[in-house]
Amino acid sequence: MIVVMQCAKRMSTESGEMLTPQGQKVKFVARPNEVPSNSDFHYAHPDDNVPGTDRTWREEVIIYNLKHNPSISDAKELLKAQLSDPSDQACNLASDYNDHSKLLPAGELYTPKPYSLLADAFGPKNFYVLSLGMGLVRSDFMIPVCRMAFASSHGARPHEIVKKKEMDHTKDINMLPDDVEGPVVLLAGLNYLSWFCELTDKVQARRIVCHVSKHVPEDQNYELCEFETRVKANWHYSCAKALAEDPQRFFKGLAN
Repeated sequence: MIVVMQCAKRMSTESGEMLTPQGQKVKFVARPNEVPSNSDFHYAHPDDNVPGTDRTWREEVIIYNLKHNPSISDAKELLKAQLSDPSDQACNLASDYNDHSKLLPAGELYTPKPYSLLADAFGPKNFYVLSLGMGLVRSDFMIPVCRMAFASSHGARPHEIVKKKEMDHTKDINMLPDDVEGPVVLLAGLNYLSWFCELTDKVQARRIVCHVSKHVPEDQNYELCEFETRVKANWHYSCAKALAEDPQRFFKGLAN
């Protein structure tokens, strides 16, 4: 079983930061041009180019993992295929200035307890995070902090807001193999649903969408399971806890 959960606003303060080739700390946001002027940081969208290079910051994160993350050795070819220049020479030359960034794995970057519960229950290679800014990444894939949110997110600043119509043009990282056995289970709000479906469109395994709403759009390519809870805010955390504690009982209770 593969479990996918949306990203969270709460992130670890121990995460390292990416650096520009000039040594400036990078802050990732949805609309860097709308950030108030601050000379201490370099604000960027993940699809922006690293200054002075032809690589995007998203590619830089992939290269960082290829160089510094032995946990993802089994996914190297899948990740290299998502680089504009996957040659060993290009990868070796890139990101030396980020050798000491010490990014955290996605499963540790997001601090709410359900992330560690799912990683412990299913293993880091079977637990994925749908991360605004990075894409569909395994929980052992190291990622930087991205201050990005949908407009419905409480307290989101204008430069952090992601517009769904613009997401068609992003080049998200996708670590989920098309031939994964599955099932692939999504725990996320409705804003993430169409994005998840697009990223997993070629996956042949069963796709199961868990949600509290009775008004989730029907789609012949995924199965819908309604999760009953009185908790409406961050309901997916309760869902994650129930799934981690007893997957068989969870799905037995949600069977259509």
